[in-house]
Amino acid sequence: MHLIEQQAAAAVQRGLFISASARGVCLSLSCLARLWPSYHSSANVSKVDYFISHSWSCPGWKKMLGMCYYFNFNLATMLSIFTCMVGASILVLVAGSFSGVASEYQDWLAVTLLYSPILVFFLTFFLGHLPRCKTFWFDGACVNQTDMLEKAAILQAIPAFVANSTEMLVLWDDEYFQRLWCIFDLAVFCKTSRSQYFALHFVPNWAPSFSLSCFMVMALGVFILPVVPRNDWPSPDSLFTSWFYDELAPLPVLVMAPMLLAWFGFEKLDGHKQMLDQMASFDFRNAQCTLETDRVVLQRQVQDLFDEALEPPLSISIDAAGVSETVSDADSADPLLLKKVLQGSRHVTSYPTEEEVIDHFNAYVRGPLRDRVVSLMGHEMDISLKLCAVSNLPVVLLGFFLVFSCDRHSDCSSALVQGYASVSHYLVTTALINCVIVPLLMSFAFPLALRANHLVTLLVKGKVWRFVFGFVVSSLVFAFVNVLQAAGAAGMVVIACQGSTPWVIGYSIAGLLMFFLAWVLSRKELFCA
Repeated sequence: MHLIEQQAAAAVQRGLFISASARGVCLSLSCLARLWPSYHSSANVSKVDYFISHSWSCPGWKKMLGMCYYFNFNLATMLSIFTCMVGASILVLVAGSFSGVASEYQDWLAVTLLYSPILVFFLTFFLGHLPRCKTFWFDGACVNQTDMLEKAAILQAIPAFVANSTEMLVLWDDEYFQRLWCIFDLAVFCKTSRSQYFALHFVPNWAPSFSLSCFMVMALGVFILPVVPRNDWPSPDSLFTSWFYDELAPLPVLVMAPMLLAWFGFEKLDGHKQMLDQMASFDFRNAQCTLETDRVVLQRQVQDLFDEALEPPLSISIDAAGVSETVSDADSADPLLLKKVLQGSRHVTSYPTEEEVIDHFNAYVRGPLRDRVVSLMGHEMDISLKLCAVSNLPVVLLGFFLVFSCDRHSDCSSALVQGYASVSHYLVTTALINCVIVPLLMSFAFPLALRANHLVTLLVKGKVWRFVFGFVVSSLVFAFVNVLQAAGAAGMVVIACQGSTPWVIGYSIAGLLMFFLAWVLSRKELFCA
């Protein structure tokens, strides 16, 4: 820390520590970077909000999607739902009643509750981070790539930039943990940050593409659903069958969704396993570096930062009550030994040699740093529950549309013909089905398909055959989940309209089985955050 403080002071004094805005970072990742270098608009600082760590081999558009995903994914989801709720509230206020919306504003419901929220989601996802007042250190935007002397000085001070960043955003790709600079940035941050559990964030390059693709497929399924109401009133005996077939997903979704699950499933499984294997076998001496001169610089930095002999000593202070307190390394200014003295006397001390310091760094990457990454991203079969839920957001929006449109009927009182006790009873049942049961059961498709594709990777070799078998098993999984959600919706309708004891008992047993499935999946960490 003593060395980093010196580097930071020198970098600030020389004006090397500069920050970029979100707009500047995106500009540096775009094709306009050569025409309009973003570092001209950067500002001198002593601290930034985010240090962005990435591999230069990763395409710029993937890193831009990663930034949009991290900063805008939650915001886009909330604004989309907020747009839907605000539009629905306005329609209710104008119509005068909840059930009156369907009869007076049927044509506006799709625009207000479906199309507008989906449009807001995409606009926010791609543009939501631009007005933010966050500061970033990103080498593409904060380093003058044409001034080699300045660039060399900045490279020397990167540990200071890392240590003086509040948070680190890692835009991970398949080669990230093979690059020496990337590993070094990550290790320095974890070594120096006091709140690394909340300050280190990983965005794998497959996650933005996966979430957007699934969202678009679900939106496509929503758009192509028939918008005409069902005018056939089924008899009580055929009520379940009628609703079951009506709730099944359309054919394009049944084809496209398994393709996405297979494609991105294998991309995640292969890349994630490769990442953990690379960290488990990491060796500083074998890591890739574009310039071998950089390896010399980094080796010197590692030896200075991870050498216990150069760390400042711990001091013990006694307060007025007689309680001892250990002062952290960062609170002390002087190292144990001066570097020049240490180089000449290391052979007669118990301190590790320079090669042993490198081995300590390797052990740190293989052990604590890898464990930290696993705690953030999980293992190869883990997938975020948030990702599964938001990918089904169009299904939730469709649920709002069906509730407010009285299942695409202009007259909500027609619910009485179907067997409901009242219009309110019908609306509550429809909301429960379309906004809770169906999206929740559809979310099972992602972790189940990922686990099925993992079995394919163990049994099938070759990318083409793996994709073929992956598509088959993903189709089976999606068909199973599709049948599951259709049965759940139809069963709830039968219970609401008839309330027979056998159906209530059967539905309760099915609900317990679904709860058990969710518990098993969570036990297997398939729903890790």
